[in-house]
Amino acid sequence: MSQYVADIDEALKRLLDLRRKVVPDVGVHDQAMERLGLIQASLANLVKARDQEDQLGKGKSIHDALSQI
Repeated sequence: MSQYVADIDEALKRLLDLRRKVVPDVGVHDQAMERLGLIQASLANLVKARDQEDQLGKGKSIHDALSQI
């Protein structure tokens, strides 16, 4: 596993922890749903980036790595 993939995995863990803290506030605080949406979008982008980096680490071309995700 490349260092990029490991760094992205760490970022994913931090975002998941943040999401766990925000979810109970949905419906209570006005900004909570917006924050949750931003967190979800960031999670999706990081998962795509991690999968692409993983494919590149396995020797796939950039085109192949991007087209499989």
